[in-house]
Amino acid sequence: MEMETFTRFFSWSAFIAILLFIALPMYISRRTVPGNKRRIVILVLGDLSRSPRMLNHAYSAACISSNLIVELIGYAPDQITDLPERIRSSERINITTISTPKKILTHNRVLYLIAALTRVVRQFFAITNILIFMLPNFETLLIQ
Repeated sequence: MEMETFTRFFSWSAFIAILLFIALPMYISRRTVPGNKRRIVILVLGDLSRSPRMLNHAYSAACISSNLIVELIGYAPDQITDLPERIRSSERINITTISTPKKILTHNRVLYLIAALTRVVRQFFAITNILIFMLPNFETLLIQ
């Protein structure tokens, strides 16, 4: 039961950390997108190939307007061919992958706590790096 509490705590802490740094790229980092295009970021906190609803959102958003660029961010699928062809071939969808975190394989509570905290911090910095430093200014952020 206590391991479940730790897992829930770190899931919520990761969610809260993401919410806290959303304001930074939206208000501090005001870089322009070339050609006066708008940008939407779709952040999947999981494997991209296992998120068909978010892939459908990305494809629908890309088809709405020629002035819209979709940035799809998530864990890399096992193979890039696991993603649908319409997503891979779309010129308006840019895919950015995050390295998949390793599973925590310990039953020792202290080691688990340290490993889980390290995992959350690494995920936080990976996503922060992508949203603040790698992407130009975006108008919308959709998180799953």
